[in-house]
Amino acid sequence: MKVAVIGAGGYAGVELMRLLSGREDIEIVYMATSQKSEGKLKEAKFAFLALQPKESLEIVPELLAAGKIIIDLSGAFRLHRVEDYLKYYDRLEHTRPDLLAEAVYGLPEINRRFIKNARLIAVPGCWTTLGILALLPLAKNRLLDPSQPIAMGGLFRIHRRQQKCAKAGIQRAL
Repeated sequence: MKVAVIGAGGYAGVELMRLLSGREDIEIVYMATSQKSEGKLKEAKFAFLALQPKESLEIVPELLAAGKIIIDLSGAFRLHRVEDYLKYYDRLEHTRPDLLAEAVYGLPEINRRFIKNARLIAVPGCWTTLGILALLPLAKNRLLDPSQPIAMGGLFRIHRRQQKCAKAGIQRAL
């Protein structure tokens, strides 16, 4: 499988390059950082984006028009309502609401059948994934009240915004 990694210089991009490089079934044919790019983007079928949300919003339409399947690690396409970006993503003004309905929430445990045929996959964040996977069995068995706040704790401090995103993801999954 031929892939591109755009945003290969940041923490997520470097880790993504490491993971992809270790697979025999994947060939990285294009990579780009903020300072350089190598390879041929046109050869890639899949484009992994490890960018800030505003940057993903700018590049996703071009990549879709070029026929690429996009796996976006930013938060740019995780939610379906424009107003939710203003609340949960530091007042991000979403400039591509036309693509929100097409984006598939990329958590295989709840959306495997939709991911298979998607052109735009929005990878969930780590805290949201933790919250959804931990609470999903309770939600499936109707042991949670969606109108009640969900509190999570542990060794790490969870920000209020991330708690809200986890709750939104669980409600979306049901």
